Amino acid sequence: MKKLLLTALIFLFVAVLSACSGSSTQNIDYAPTAVGPSGLDMKAAVYKTTLPSGNTLTITTDQSGQNVNGAYTIKNGATIVSSGTVGNSVFQLTLIGHKNFGNPCPDEAITIVPSNINTARNEADITVSGQKSCSESLLPPIIRHISKPVTATMFSRGTISTNQELSISVVSGDNVNFVGSVILDNTLLAISATGTIVGTVTNSGAGPDTAPVVEINNPLASGFVFTRATNFSGHFFSANDNITNITGQIKTASLGSQPSINEISVTVFTDITNALLLGPISSFTASQSYIPL
Repeated sequence: MKKLLLTALIFLFVAVLSACSGSSTQNIDYAPTAVGPSGLDMKAAVYKTTLPSGNTLTITTDQSGQNVNGAYTIKNGATIVSSGTVGNSVFQLTLIGHKNFGNPCPDEAITIVPSNINTARNEADITVSGQKSCSESLLPPIIRHISKPVTATMFSRGTISTNQELSISVVSGDNVNFVGSVILDNTLLAISATGTIVGTVTNSGAGPDTAPVVEINNPLASGFVFTRATNFSGHFFSANDNITNITGQIKTASLGSQPSINEISVTVFTDITNALLLGPISSFTASQSYIPL
């Protein structure tokens, strides 16, 4: 009897195992869920740190989701050692030198990985390494601290037509790259649209990939150029138009050491008309001079 009972129990155990071994098997992941900051806050942001050489690295960015785009400058005092673009994500920034003939480091490639990010997501330690970095001669992985510096502001508003206005409000942490907003107001329809821009000062109307990068108070400075707007929202030409991008140039003129905006030219792209040029605007209802840092 005991043997029969034991045999029955073994058969039942095997049957249960067979029933549980089908396609309904459930895998449970007990790994801890990450909490806290998911990366630096790079929306319309300026960050600054000091490299081993004593040069100052300034990063000017905007963020869409986890993606980051922007510009950087490495300076020794007022001397621009190198400049380029910022890309990739809030978890790992990629800095690539501008390819123009005026940039001393066109092949520069630097990687920045933030860690120990504070709860406000505006300060962190960063690991900086360089595949190529003529600005630092040699750039093995190093740990530096990065934070938001004091910035200087430039603002201007111009009238496009009787019912259309365009405003520019930007800040800079290095007198070279600017981040801020472009606002389009249509007073007739009581609507507006806005987007975030990152612009770089050059000595011509061309972008930084083809023209030398300079400080805004350089006698050769023509103004800053931006090639796209991020985090764009709102309407301008109609109550339901779809604006896909904004590009343009903000020209500047200096009176002494205080540059100010003297012309704005913006091209607005929509899904219907493709491209519409607004401006150039050279008469402003309000303006603010920019005092270099």
